[in-house]
Amino acid sequence: MKRSVAFVFHPRVARDLPEVAAARELLATRGIECWDVSREIAKRRLPAQLRRTGLIVTLGGDGTFLAGARLAAPRGIDVLGVNLGRLGFLTELEPGGLVGGLERYLNGEMRIEERSVLEVVLRRESKVVMRALAVN
Repeated sequence: MKRSVAFVFHPRVARDLPEVAAARELLATRGIECWDVSREIAKRRLPAQLRRTGLIVTLGGDGTFLAGARLAAPRGIDVLGVNLGRLGFLTELEPGGLVGGLERYLNGEMRIEERSVLEVVLRRESKVVMRALAVN
């Protein structure tokens, strides 16, 4: 795994949750750098730090998971979702399960589920108007 983990937060999720602090501590003991990105930034810009990122952890609901997946998909980065939303169909972990889930992931004990990704490109007169990724 590359030596960095990105946390993608829903705008209404506090970045200083005790579970997130404990996860950061666990990663630090393993020599893994952590950095944060908001869901809004994930939609617009691609941070340069992604080149050394091996895992994206999303904290929110399915929308936040999809924002993280859009960052991860073109780069082959794994995504681990923590459900802090209402439904959580796409997320793997429930609140309170972040540290345990990270430990299982780092120890190679978590099954990696590959998903299909579809890129949609909207063109008008040979000019690209919009690009979007859909994750199944």
